[in-house]
Amino acid sequence: MAAPKRILFVCTANACRSVMAEKLLNKAASERGLYWEARSCGLAAEHYFRVPPPTLAALLQAGIPQVEHKPRLVHRELLQWADLVLAMTRRHRDALTDHFPEHARKVAIFLEHVGLSGDIEDPMGGPPEKHFECCKTIARAVEALLDKTQEKPIRPQG
Repeated sequence: MAAPKRILFVCTANACRSVMAEKLLNKAASERGLYWEARSCGLAAEHYFRVPPPTLAALLQAGIPQVEHKPRLVHRELLQWADLVLAMTRRHRDALTDHFPEHARKVAIFLEHVGLSGDIEDPMGGPPEKHFECCKTIARAVEALLDKTQEKPIRPQG
């Protein structure tokens, strides 16, 4: 089976966790020379939400200096676009499979999908340390996701 190349990350507001996952996967795939694309959305996203400063700081520390992002609500076209939909929590997965049963086969809980366990808890409203720890957890899961593939780089590295 071919490795998924279009990954959709889903959380609640599409302002912290799924944004971190999208940005980290796109960066890591590019660094490995893989042609993968990540997008993100939320189950309760509103266009006026903003990525909180501690999330931006965590991404900056992870090597992503600038984040342009407008939260978007999950919708069928995004789910159709994706090869794989990774939910941050069991609750997110269950909501996706309940509301979009035609896409249930490609929806998984992010950490479980990569051989880890548990949910990625929402850092929103928490201290900066919570955002940094969340970002580290997501970065580990992104690396594990990319490590699962046997895909060769599309261009020579180096």
